Amino acid sequence: MNRLQIHPFLVLGFSLFLASACKNDPPAAAEGEEVPLPPIEEDYEESMYKWGYINQLGEWAIAPEFDDCRNFTGGLAVVRIKGRWGYIDNRGKLAIPADFQAAWDFSEGLGRVKVFEQGMGFVDREGKLVIQPVWESASDFSDGMARIQCGELYGFINKQGDLAIPCIYTRAENFADGRAVVKNDAKWGMLDRKGNWAIPADYEKLEPASDKLIPAKREGLWGYLDLSGKEFLPFQYEQARPFAEGLAPAAEAGRWGLIGKNGKWAVEPGYDDLRYAGFARWMATSGNLFGIIDSTGAFIAALEYEMLYEFSEGRAPYRKDELWGFLDTLGVPITPAHFGLAWSFREGLARAGFYEGIGFIDLNGQVVIPPRYPDVRDFSEGLARAQE
Repeated sequence: MNRLQIHPFLVLGFSLFLASACKNDPPAAAEGEEVPLPPIEEDYEESMYKWGYINQLGEWAIAPEFDDCRNFTGGLAVVRIKGRWGYIDNRGKLAIPADFQAAWDFSEGLGRVKVFEQGMGFVDREGKLVIQPVWESASDFSDGMARIQCGELYGFINKQGDLAIPCIYTRAENFADGRAVVKNDAKWGMLDRKGNWAIPADYEKLEPASDKLIPAKREGLWGYLDLSGKEFLPFQYEQARPFAEGLAPAAEAGRWGLIGKNGKWAVEPGYDDLRYAGFARWMATSGNLFGIIDSTGAFIAALEYEMLYEFSEGRAPYRKDELWGFLDTLGVPITPAHFGLAWSFREGLARAGFYEGIGFIDLNGQVVIPPRYPDVRDFSEGLARAQE
């Protein structure tokens, strides 16, 4: 592959630089937690290094003239101009004026905004406030409903802005497939879209359904429910994770294995941790080393990596000897470990850290956009935000 120079003795300094200069966006609030708000307008300073968007040739598609920005979703992107936020289209034109204290990505046709000296509401693609900014906190719409916060309690509104499910729950997660996991005082259950109990709040913990089964915890042990709430696998596991490809990681006596839907061990417990990695592969951990196994427990990649991440577009970042590379789904490295940092693939390209900065490689490991930006993020809808 085209290879720009990486100096191993500079990796630590480079990693520290990237951790501060090219970190991921702040994560969304955890389910049921208050959404963090930006500082007031006067607390912002005009950015010395402006943000714009590059195309997959590394050319500026939208000139760097914004103080901050976010990825494109549905043809619109959030941008900041000094202390105010708005939305641009994929030509770089302001589609919704920068008049808000905060703005978030569009979801299901609506964009969440925070109005100065008011609360949170939602705008349509023309910028019209279709749900008034009266809510203390809100999440993006998911499955036609948005979680809202009233004091210390949570409920849901519909797309008409009506309070569809009252604020009576101590925790709540977003709707998916017509259901939402909520906490009623000390116990967890699932609501349907009418606010009725699809699964009563009888459990110490409940996870969203995956592969038509629901991980649930009762009396300190985990088991699985079917979609009707009936016990499918007994409550006998110390820990358990969602099913995928007909298998689920579960723990017994402090060791993790894979169980099938018959409750039998498909892979006997023998690992410190197991997590689904995509493409019918699971990340296995033993001590401080990572590897990848298949559904039979056979190693796709040996326990020899210092870090592994899940597959995205058939590639997984790995770390070895303090440097990063990429594996394919057969466990074959498509690049040696020679990057300072590596990110997951998005739209056929992945960011990688070189001595010179951040660039992009393709699925074959070839450098397609050399490092030339102080900061750059992943591609979304054909564009990646970058600083000049």
